[in-house]
Amino acid sequence: MDTVLIIVAATLVLLAVVAVPQFLASRKRALDEAASWPAARPRVVTPEAVDADPCLRWLVDEACRQTGADLRKDPVALARLAEAADEARTRLQFATEHEISLPYLGADVGGPRHFQFKATRAAMERARAGIA
Repeated sequence: MDTVLIIVAATLVLLAVVAVPQFLASRKRALDEAASWPAARPRVVTPEAVDADPCLRWLVDEACRQTGADLRKDPVALARLAEAADEARTRLQFATEHEISLPYLGADVGGPRHFQFKATRAAMERARAGIA
């Protein structure tokens, strides 16, 4: 019985002397690294930027048509649509179609507005060319 107590006491002392300080030092390093990362800032998209980018303009037009709301005046919706347009551009380089799903893109008296759209490479190319 005394041997078991000695082993338990030695293990606790070892943990207190070696393992706990190492763990605390690793947590401090992780927190310091996280503090040095740049803060995430929301993307600001102006109506001029929408007009300058044909793919984004196409996506905003589709979202306005589908939701029935004028999303050009909503900066949060424009930022989300710009992110979706960037992702669609990237995905459509390697695939022929990409599903865009933006729940709660806007809201009005009738309730929340969701945007569900299947973008195709051909439609994106037409939008870039200014045809669609």
